[in-house]
Amino acid sequence: MPTANDIQKERKRLLEEQAAELLEKCGVVTLASVNEKGYPRICTMRKCAAEGFHDIYFVSSKRSKLNGKVTHFENNDKASVCYSLGGDSVTLIGRVEFVTDRELQGRLWDDGDRGFSQRVSTTRNSAR
Repeated sequence: MPTANDIQKERKRLLEEQAAELLEKCGVVTLASVNEKGYPRICTMRKCAAEGFHDIYFVSSKRSKLNGKVTHFENNDKASVCYSLGGDSVTLIGRVEFVTDRELQGRLWDDGDRGFSQRVSTTRNSAR
């Protein structure tokens, strides 16, 4: 007979599996940063790649030094991501880390990103 702990672990596993399946279907997600005045700034982003349901990769321009997402995350790495489809949604909170590995960037960037490689930053939102 399964214990309450076993049942809880199975529920969590199923939810994580469903969240990963939902994210796989979503090409666009919403990403929130915290601006220089402490207010949330939400934008829609193209998902470059994902690992599971919680590690999501984005590419963003570094052009805007004042109000851009890259600047926000350089100053405050806290983030929230939401993805949804057909009435189902997942909202995560976590931290952004910049991807500096050139090999990984090469796998994540598309042709448009490569044309702006000096002005592009690859980030990964990791919620735990």
